[in-house]
Amino acid sequence: MTENNNHYIVQEDLGEIRYLSIMHMKDTMIQYILGIVIFYVFMDLVPAVLGFFVPRSYFKVVTGDIDPKLLAQLPDLAFSSFIYVAALGGVLMLGRSFYILRYLRNNQIDYPSILDGVRFFFSATLIYIIQMTAISILTMFLIVPGVIAFYMFRQAFNVLAEDPSKSAVSCLAESRRLMEGNKFRLFQLDMTYIPFIIFSSLPLVLFSYMGMPEVGNYTKLVAIFITFILKLPIYHAMGNLFFGETVFYELMVAKGFSNFIYKGEAVFRAGARAKYFKK
Repeated sequence: MTENNNHYIVQEDLGEIRYLSIMHMKDTMIQYILGIVIFYVFMDLVPAVLGFFVPRSYFKVVTGDIDPKLLAQLPDLAFSSFIYVAALGGVLMLGRSFYILRYLRNNQIDYPSILDGVRFFFSATLIYIIQMTAISILTMFLIVPGVIAFYMFRQAFNVLAEDPSKSAVSCLAESRRLMEGNKFRLFQLDMTYIPFIIFSSLPLVLFSYMGMPEVGNYTKLVAIFITFILKLPIYHAMGNLFFGETVFYELMVAKGFSNFIYKGEAVFRAGARAKYFKK
């Protein structure tokens, strides 16, 4: 590890971070992943179903008349789904931070915390809008600046979960400070989960290749629910990714595994895998 002006640079072994994360989850993995599935019910399933019942295209609402040929090339995005995600995306992201931080620090499964972000709607929504706007604008010009912005503001919701009294701008600024020198390291950690995520996507890819049998007017709705079920392995993989990222955040703020002082953190305080095996 490296500290610079009280700023912690994470240099812990990525394999150790992943291993100790798994050891923390080993007895409560199913219960923890159920919470991640609940998160995705609100983040993925609800807007998809909403878009089925209120299907008017985002582009038809926002831009009015548009060339049908161009419209056919644009993604089929329901305006109702867009509004739902814009209004509640930040709330749900904050709720996910509450949920995973409580699980990490207290070894506690607290499903209601997934919706706790509603209490801080304004700050959470503002963070979400600023994040998405900055990332989108920068990505339009070059991919790399967009990726840098993505990682720069990555910790904003964790910061807000730590102290909901902070403003959105303060949370974004604190995330930027924490991620100085840590962006590429977190990117490397994320990449170690990619093979698991790709493998977990195979059932969905196979279903997409085979196509959905016609079942009348509700074919698309049935496909939405089948897709959600087939995404369960992906949600499992993403749950592991989210937890590993939260451990990374904890390393930055606690400044090392030895300073993990919360309930149930003996696994992390043990440090290296070799030390854990000696216990």
